[in-house]
Parts: sequence; C-alpha cells; structure tokens
Amino acid sequence: MGKITLYHGTDARILEMTKEERQQYIDCCNLVIDNLYALFKPLTQQVLVEKVLNGNKIYVNEAPLETNYKEILNEKGGKYMYLNLSEKLMMLECRNNNVGNYQYNDLYLCALKSTAMNYAQRSYAGGETGLNAYRLIQGYDIIFSDSHKLDKNVLDAIDTIREFAKEGNERPAIVTIENVDINYLLFEDGKPLSDYDKEQRMERLFKHDYKFRYSKPIELNQCIVEPLTKELFYKIKEGEVK
Repeated sequence: MGKITLYHGTDARILEMTKEERQQYIDCCNLVIDNLYALFKPLTQQVLVEKVLNGNKIYVNEAPLETNYKEILNEKGGKYMYLNLSEKLMMLECRNNNVGNYQYNDLYLCALKSTAMNYAQRSYAGGETGLNAYRLIQGYDIIFSDSHKLDKNVLDAIDTIREFAKEGNERPAIVTIENVDINYLLFEDGKPLSDYDKEQRMERLFKHDYKFRYSKPIELNQCIVEPLTKELFYKIKEGEVK
C-alpha cells in the first residue's frame, strides 16, 4: 500500500513539554495512582449483599464502592462520577494484570481523525495516565480525604495534576503523523501485525476505527499539530475531514 497517515489525540501543553518535563508529569501521575489505587482496591472486591426484590430476599454480588458510595460520589462529583471512577479502577486493574489494551508505554495512534479528536477531548488531565490519576483524586476527595492523610510528596503530585486538569486550561489538539513506518506498528493490545495484515488487510484496517501502538521514536511537535477548534470539531463531526 501507499504512504500511511495516522492520528494522535492529545493536549498541546503536553507537546510543548520537554521529554524530561513529560516524564516528570507521568511520574507524578503514577505516584498518585499507586497510592490512591491501594485505597480504592478493597472497595472494588465484590461481596454478597442481601436485597429485597418484589417482597423476596435475594442475594447479589456487589462491590462496596457501588453499595456504599455510589450515591455520594454522584451527589458530590456529578451524576457520572461513580461510572467515571469505576471505569478508571477497572482500567488500572487491567493494567496491573498486564492486559494488553491497558499498557501505556508506547505511543497510541488512531486510523480515524474522529477517534483522535475524542482522545484529544479527554486529554485535559494529561492523556490516559493523567485522567486515571485525576479520577482517583476526585474519588479520594469525596471518600477518603477526611479519614486518610497522604504523604507530602503525594499531595504535591496531586496539586500538580489538579492544576493541569483545571477547567479552562485545556488545549486539545490532533497530531497528524505522515509516512508511518508499518514495521513499528502493533495492534492496540500489543500483538504484532502479521505479514498478511501488512500486505493484504492494511487498506481495510485503515478505513475502520482501528487503533495501534507505534514503537518508533517520534517527536510529535514536529508533526502537523491542529488545535481542536470549534470549526475543526464540526468539520470532523460532519465528515468534512476524514
């Protein structure tokens, strides 16, 4: 096939960081994740709960996070807080269990610009790792802040993430990567592309909503970077931009 173009959704502030600054921010996020996830993990373990349905007692498996905290999470954090937090806890559990789709060391690229746009809109906390950390911070504020005090280093890292994720600071952007080297592409779950994928299926793969890992070093700020303006948003939504 011809030249390959893929897309990456991010925040322009990340692109403006040096390599060292990006690593420092990721380290902050992972420090927060490691400390807060340990608090939440017991709340994600399912236990048998007695309920009454149509006058009959039934027993269902539920996690304490849902049974005891769903209402207060949504009350204090917004109506989707419980779902957002649960999703991130599930993703971190998968990461910790080495599930392929939830490893964050490589650069992730999308076949469709619309998919990259969706990722860009979720990058206000600093990509997937930043959003994982930020959701845990939000949950910590509601459930644990009065009962569990954190180390100063963790509190400093939390402040750094809060500032990055502050509403109004976001600058979503789409990066276009041209001339992608197919030999450095993996599927999203880390599986390599077969020779058949490379020779026969690639045109089809790139016409659908496939996501890839890209292991070749690349400076994203030297690629085509487009701020996600309202104009670009609607052009992508309406199919004017592929």
